[in-house]
Amino acid sequence: MKRILVTVLYFLIALNLLAQTMPFQNPNLSSEERAEDLISRLTLEEKAILMCDVSEAIPRLGIKNFNWWSEALHGLANNNDVTVFPEPIGMAASFDDELLYKIFEATS
Repeated sequence: MKRILVTVLYFLIALNLLAQTMPFQNPNLSSEERAEDLISRLTLEEKAILMCDVSEAIPRLGIKNFNWWSEALHGLANNNDVTVFPEPIGMAASFDDELLYKIFEATS
């Protein structure tokens, strides 16, 4: 019985250690602190991978793969589950400056 209890205890401790968040994942820290922490954890090769338009995943840091390229002419095209607004000529034809500012704000 004692063996089982010790085994379960070790398992729970290990599980707790895996659940720890790294400083760059802490939303309570400033953007600068989070960025510095993340960059310090990346290898040179991983930094190079993230500079490409199609970034590979970095599982050890919980970073998923992502396609950074998007023309953003009228929304963030070429990505899944995003809003794409009308072409600029169509938006201009609306003569609605307030609506255009909202669209541009959403895109940026």
